Amino acid sequence: LENLRLVQSLGCVDRDMRAFGLAEIHERHYFHLRCDEIPLQTWISYEQTPSDGSQGPIKFEFYWVSLNAVPPLAGKTDEMLPMLNYIIASSS
Repeated sequence: LENLRLVQSLGCVDRDMRAFGLAEIHERHYFHLRCDEIPLQTWISYEQTPSDGSQGPIKFEFYWVSLNAVPPLAGKTDEMLPMLNYIIASSS
């Protein structure tokens, strides 16, 4: 995506990944961004060096969903969505 504008930081979380079988701590930074142009409805990207150690590249097909219809995301990367929903609802 291009022409993204930072609206605000949503926070930083240290996530212990042992519950997911990893001896790692992820430092995650979350941001509210706006796209100042109409983005593509779908797009393809490739993970060149897969984090699971498998042979790359892995093809990913992306598409947009409504913010309140986002399914649970891997590794709890959706943990700031309730805050983002609140911020957006409060500003309208």
